[in-house]
Amino acid sequence: MNAQFALAAVAALSLSLLACGDDSTDPDAGVAGLDATVGLDGGGPVDSGGVTNLNSPTRILAFLEGKTLTMQGSNIPSHPNGFTENADFGAATQCYNRTTITVTGGNFSITSIAGTLVGAAPNVTCDRTMTGATIGPFSSNTVTINNVNAPRADCFDVQIDFTGFTQVGRAKFAPDASQLWMELYFAANSPSGHTCADGAVGPQTGAVTQTIQGNVLPFTGDAVQKYVIE
Repeated sequence: MNAQFALAAVAALSLSLLACGDDSTDPDAGVAGLDATVGLDGGGPVDSGGVTNLNSPTRILAFLEGKTLTMQGSNIPSHPNGFTENADFGAATQCYNRTTITVTGGNFSITSIAGTLVGAAPNVTCDRTMTGATIGPFSSNTVTINNVNAPRADCFDVQIDFTGFTQVGRAKFAPDASQLWMELYFAANSPSGHTCADGAVGPQTGAVTQTIQGNVLPFTGDAVQKYVIE
C-alpha cells in the first residue's frame, strides 16, 4: 500500500479497532426455542449436539452477550483496517498493543491501547510491545450482520457504523468458537471483494481492492483481527 495515498485516505479517521454487533431484525426465531444448555465456552445457545449454534445474527449476538473479546500480540494483523501498521497516519495510525471489546445489551464497548512507532520516516516500524495512548472506551452507533454461512458462522458479512466513519468486511468464528476473526476495511475507501460472497476470511493477495484518491489499488496484506472470547 502506497503510504502517501493511505495517509490522505485515513488521516481524519479515529485511532480505533472496531468490532461487530447487530441492531438488525433477524427473521430467525431468535433465541427463543434454542436449547438452553451452556455452550462451548460456558455460555450461549447450543444445538442438540451440544455445539454452539451460530447460524443467524441473533444467535451470534446471544453467544457474545456478556463476554470480553481481546486482541493482542500475534493476533494483531499487519494491516488493521486495510492499512499497514508500519506507517505514521497521525491520529489514524494502525499500530496497536491491544484492543478489548466488551459486549453488553448487544452493544460493543471498545478500548484500544496503541503501540509505538519506532525509527525515522519513511522507515518506521510498529513496536506492539511498547504501549502508547489509551483510546476509548467508545461504542458503535449501528452494526449489521448479514449472510451468515450456517451452521458454524464460518463467514458472515459485517457493517459497523460509527460517528464519522464506517467499517465493512467479513468475519468468522474459530472452529471451537474460542475466537472471533474479523477482516475489516474502511468504507470510505470503497473496498471491493471483501464480502463472504467474494471469498473466505483471510490474508489477501490482491482479491480485495481499495480506492485511494481515485486510484483502485489491490490490497495485499493481512487485515484479519483475531479476538479471544472470554
